[in-house]
Amino acid sequence: MSFEPREINAARLCVGLANIGYKSYAAIEDIIDNSVAAGAGQIRIIIDVHENKTLTEKGSISRVRIIDNGRGMDDAVIRKALDIGSEVDYEANSLSKYGMGLKSAGLSLGDRIQVFSVQKGIFSDCLTLDMETIRDNEAYGVLVAPVSDGQKQLFIDGDCGTVIDISEINNYDTVNTLKKRLLDRLGVIYFEYLNGSTQNHLSISLQIKDKQFTVVPKDIMYKEQSSDRFIESDYDCKTPCKLLSDEALSLPNAPSGVSPIKLNLTVFPQQKMHTYAGFTKEERELIKEYNVSLPNSGFFIYRNNRLIRWGDNLGIVDRDLRTLRGRIDISTEHDELLNVDVSKQNLELPDEFLDALSLKCRIPKEDANKAFKLCSARFEGAENNEGASASDSVIDIEEEDPNTYTEQDDPAETKRRTDEIIKTNGPISVESNASNNDNNDIRIKKIVYKDYLSVPNLWEFRLDPDYGTIVHINKSHPFYQLVLKSLNAIDPKRQAIECFIYCLAVGELKTKQNLKTVEYEDTKKVMDRYNQIVSWNLQNWTAHNQDLFD
Repeated sequence: MSFEPREINAARLCVGLANIGYKSYAAIEDIIDNSVAAGAGQIRIIIDVHENKTLTEKGSISRVRIIDNGRGMDDAVIRKALDIGSEVDYEANSLSKYGMGLKSAGLSLGDRIQVFSVQKGIFSDCLTLDMETIRDNEAYGVLVAPVSDGQKQLFIDGDCGTVIDISEINNYDTVNTLKKRLLDRLGVIYFEYLNGSTQNHLSISLQIKDKQFTVVPKDIMYKEQSSDRFIESDYDCKTPCKLLSDEALSLPNAPSGVSPIKLNLTVFPQQKMHTYAGFTKEERELIKEYNVSLPNSGFFIYRNNRLIRWGDNLGIVDRDLRTLRGRIDISTEHDELLNVDVSKQNLELPDEFLDALSLKCRIPKEDANKAFKLCSARFEGAENNEGASASDSVIDIEEEDPNTYTEQDDPAETKRRTDEIIKTNGPISVESNASNNDNNDIRIKKIVYKDYLSVPNLWEFRLDPDYGTIVHINKSHPFYQLVLKSLNAIDPKRQAIECFIYCLAVGELKTKQNLKTVEYEDTKKVMDRYNQIVSWNLQNWTAHNQDLFD
């Protein structure tokens, strides 16, 4: 039998690598893994915003750069880093695995990747992996150039480090969505690295325009805040309780000498307890911080102290049991047994192991159910934080006008109209749901209640240059007094009404911005009158249907 080499279509291979299945935030996280593996102590993520786009508009990401102060690479190593399937001898328990991450993750974000590095004060070449160039040359390769003076200014440390610069972005996420995902996830994913539990203490920052955010380490299990065990008769409905601690579980058919997998389980109070009037403000804020929800329930799987699977119920934790949270720890020695993939996000737990895990969870699940029922029995009401829950539900949703996909674009006219709207707004102050001590997770309030408005309508909108539509709801309007006020601030029916009003405001704004076949002043008059008529008729309906709310 003889060996016959075959051709490789380099461009299609790269497209395949880019479509492994990365989310934008997961791609950046995979590149961060390379920085951690290189011993970086500082990592800076810079996200550039497209000109004339807000942070909440789809496709607003123009460029992503990941900069570290790791050990750096010389010309030979940086070339190997851009080889496909690089032959690299990784250190024990490294976060890297197959030598594919930089290429697959980078190309999933954009069609152009620049990599340059400095090691012991000596700069490498700047290598550019460019999809258009690969197509033109019908071969896989890179463009080579010296590092420019401007590029040298990007380094955190002049003696060592690496810059990954991704442009020609092909991802249509919003900047605000990506920012939120990264700030929510990175502190959990790299918790042990950020809090100093590992050999190299790590710090990660995120920069957007002139604002910088520091990633705060977050223990998803809240070990320090948890009591050592759950006692039904003593449960206070506010404290997490450990149900299993560092329990060892062996993988079936594992060779001798392979360490067991480690399991931790904790039950949390119901999320609604953060509005329980009987707790102090500090206790309520801490319960809210636990962020007990369906996405944050189930099992968090860590590989070498790096989270690779977020909140998977594994067919063991019911959807209703969202107060139960587990952590499973694996290491490099388990990779082959669990089929850990290129993205290091997917793995397969054997049925025999899942059966053993399910058995271990039987009593903890019973305790979690008891804790859930105790919280339900104790809950009496919620504080009134009007608009906050609905604001959280819309903050990451793109504000879109479907007509813009078929109409001819006129950026100059759009900008003129946008400037006119902002000018008409007058000065506005953007309200936030964040506490004064947390400047890393600012939750802008896009739905704001006002005692009165400039007009007697139910709502009016404001346009913020960064966050888009802000809707003000009139507390003096009869619809608020009779309908909205009668519903609890976290009632899903009230949130639905608030989000409907918000969408009306988005429609009003986008029509004024984008209906360029009609003069702006005419469009403004029509939409202002539409708002007035809707508000007037809602007022009339409310007056004639008061008995519905008696």
